[in-house]
Amino acid sequence: MDNDITRLDGLLSRIQLLDPPYQESLESKELYQEICKLVFEDQLYPRIWSEPTLNQLDQLFQTEKPDEELFKAELEEIRKRTIAVREINDCFFGIVDPNTTTEKLCEFLAIVQCLPDGFSSRLDASGRLQEIRNQDQCTSEKVAWFLEFVKDDLSLDLTVKDSVKGVLASLKSREAIGKVNALLVQGNTKAITVSLHIKIQPGTGQVSCQVNGSEDFKAAVGRSLSAMRDRMYLSGSEDVLYTLHLTDARYQGSSLALAASVAMQDVVQERGHLDSDSGQTSRT
Repeated sequence: MDNDITRLDGLLSRIQLLDPPYQESLESKELYQEICKLVFEDQLYPRIWSEPTLNQLDQLFQTEKPDEELFKAELEEIRKRTIAVREINDCFFGIVDPNTTTEKLCEFLAIVQCLPDGFSSRLDASGRLQEIRNQDQCTSEKVAWFLEFVKDDLSLDLTVKDSVKGVLASLKSREAIGKVNALLVQGNTKAITVSLHIKIQPGTGQVSCQVNGSEDFKAAVGRSLSAMRDRMYLSGSEDVLYTLHLTDARYQGSSLALAASVAMQDVVQERGHLDSDSGQTSRT
């Protein structure tokens, strides 16, 4: 993922911890100004194809609007881009969702680009949509396969659109082995999702955070590691390295254990898990 967009995502997560209006405290004012500088002055917004990022920007700018006279064109472009990205992601969801009918998928596709005559019936008759959905592949690979199929066989080339290419690249960048979204809560009033990335490597059974954070996060990951060892998914000679893209002491990290377990399982499924009888690895 683009480093500037990763940085923007971090700033957007941090400002969610604070209460508006954002110009009243030094911390929130500095965060807000840094976000605006990245988006407007550094011209980052034309490179943003991530729906979560655009949604957070939309929410932020609705809560506290930038100078509408100064940034009128940019705000309008962000608004249009947010709508376009949502429409494309609706298409992507329709491609992989087994409950979305061919007719409904074609409605999604027609919003993005005019469909050739007889497209729906030819797609249905081909049987390729169901074949793609049944593949054991990640979402971005299924979507890319579908786009290639309709381009070659059904004369619908969506890949010429920068928006489609951008949204697909954004989706792919969010897919990684051992990467999940974790829900963190602050008291009874706030909750946010943050990206948690787990790596497993040979070692001595330690848990290490790649970014300094609260000890309760580390304890939660440690509990997940113990549970995975008890179930013979991991051995005692493997270290867990984790990166949490927001570490704030005001958030409670006990619920991180579930997300960490899911991420570890993802890594295990990718490489094979420990066989309790032979001590060898085998594919799950």
